[in-house]
Amino acid sequence: MLKSEIKLEPEKYDIEPELPAWWYESMNMHNKRVEWLREAKFGMFVHWGVYSLAGGEWKGKIIKGYSEHLMNACKIPLAEYRSELAEKFNPEYFDADAWIRLCSNAGMKYFVITAKHHDGFAMYDSEVSDYNIVKVTPWGRDPMLELKAACQKYGIKFGIYYSHSQDWSEPYGLRNTWDFPDNPNFGQWHQCEAWQHYKPLYHKYIENKAIPQVREIIRKYDPDLMWFDTAFWMPKGDSLAVLKAVREEKEDVIVSSRVSATGKLWGDYKCTNDQPVDFPPVEYDIWEGIPTTNNSYGYHKHDNSYKSPEFISELLLKAVERGGRLLLNVGPRGDGRVDEKDIELLLAVGKKIKKLGESFHCSEPSPLPAQSSCHITTKKQKVYIHITNPPKRGLLPVSGIKNKVNNAYYLNSNKKVTFFQNNRVVFLDVSDNFGE
Repeated sequence: MLKSEIKLEPEKYDIEPELPAWWYESMNMHNKRVEWLREAKFGMFVHWGVYSLAGGEWKGKIIKGYSEHLMNACKIPLAEYRSELAEKFNPEYFDADAWIRLCSNAGMKYFVITAKHHDGFAMYDSEVSDYNIVKVTPWGRDPMLELKAACQKYGIKFGIYYSHSQDWSEPYGLRNTWDFPDNPNFGQWHQCEAWQHYKPLYHKYIENKAIPQVREIIRKYDPDLMWFDTAFWMPKGDSLAVLKAVREEKEDVIVSSRVSATGKLWGDYKCTNDQPVDFPPVEYDIWEGIPTTNNSYGYHKHDNSYKSPEFISELLLKAVERGGRLLLNVGPRGDGRVDEKDIELLLAVGKKIKKLGESFHCSEPSPLPAQSSCHITTKKQKVYIHITNPPKRGLLPVSGIKNKVNNAYYLNSNKKVTFFQNNRVVFLDVSDNFGE
């Protein structure tokens, strides 16, 4: 445990803090911390909360966008949100083993679940706040304990999402202006001169709820990864205070970049934008994309815009080819079941990953330029070519290869592929596999 006694002054919260000694000390363990994440190319993200019971609909109105933002989108009073959703939340079909078995069968190596989203409701047995799944709902179970045990059973790394920057159930937790009219409701409020008075009030939420809950989550569930979100809502000093609490509790837990909104990477790896369809160059060597199976993170019963297994598989290859990974989100229903469409999609992707074999797991990013017809991963002296757009005439060019190619073959059959090399371009004859 780190023993630094660095104090953060509320009046300095939106000045770029000079990173303290404890941060540099904590980064001595960075390479060891991220060792497993470098190997894990694919994970499951789960947004599940009392909002899942509504399924993207409130009093007959269909909510556009992310269903987990229901409370804010409809300006639902806290008392009503509690009585109509939290106190009726009874996921009788929840099966932690089934969730993590699905994760494993999809070829995923890590799992991240929402322990508290922006609505402020704790989906675990919190002693910091009684506003939690054990004390408020008729179900009364702690899904985090069950999911942690299932992850250990299937050899899946266990991660927890915690919304540290926002809490719509707290007087100073930001954005709930219908219950608490004095709350700021715009990002970067802390940089405005008119809102300087609010920073000490916001710090009360950070000090009295966010940090204590982060500490208890780490103590109770010993996660491998802590995933934070929307840090642009908070002063940078508060971000640093949350990170310091994490490092004090567990030095080897991985922290996502969204712990802060600074341009510098205070966490351990870069989380890119939501809902990617492609990836721009990423300057960090460890990064993650977070697509969803449809267009909402939480369960939305009216959202049928499901992506195809081919789309997810190619997006995954794009990420791995460039040194990244995917954390694919699924939004289970309020009754605890994963939607059949999600199950079908994940199992189909899992079959594709299984066929990739050594070319996917433990592979390295490609040093070659982007290709028009394929994605490339490498391992030692091998180059794996994943053909996503087969050539019409069967001759596939692969450019940028400086070394002499000794042989080429199909990975799953070991059947040799005829090829010829012209300078830095290798032409592979794949007509026997894809036809003329």
